[in-house]
Amino acid sequence: MKRISELIISILVIGVIIYAFQVKADRDQLILTGKEILLELAPVDPLSLLQGQYMIINFALEREKIEVKEEDINSGKVWFSARIVLRYNESGVASFNRFEDDQLLAANEILFKIKARRRRENESEYFYRIDVEQESFLFKENTEKIYEAAKYGVFRVNQDGDYVLVDLADKDLKRLTVIET
Repeated sequence: MKRISELIISILVIGVIIYAFQVKADRDQLILTGKEILLELAPVDPLSLLQGQYMIINFALEREKIEVKEEDINSGKVWFSARIVLRYNESGVASFNRFEDDQLLAANEILFKIKARRRRENESEYFYRIDVEQESFLFKENTEKIYEAAKYGVFRVNQDGDYVLVDLADKDLKRLTVIET
């Protein structure tokens, strides 16, 4: 009986290790091949957001009020997962265009996975708020001053709307992380 327990535990540990390596490989692939876009950060006081070696971030996209008719609301759910269509310019700066629908994506559009929250302004007016599920940016110890100039989050996004925040950029769209060679 003890042998069977050890075998089961060994199989579970190996399974977890394989799963962790697969997740890492998927993330690395997304960073290498994903489309680079930039999302504007919400105006904040960067010094109040520095927490050790990470910065709490919010995006301007999350402050937009997306109005919707009562008949178009999502089945009564207050929070739900969705994909939105972002439209980006020649510099890669993206903004909300619409929720995913049956329309084909234009050359300057990309899907982006989010959580949406339904809100009610009054009896007949509803709107959505978008929640980007990236709430912090990690950085190397003693480099926090560099990120005070952050104006954009730099993402890599694949065709399914999965994304990874890879850096922050300043108002001139210059990446802020210094890569040591």
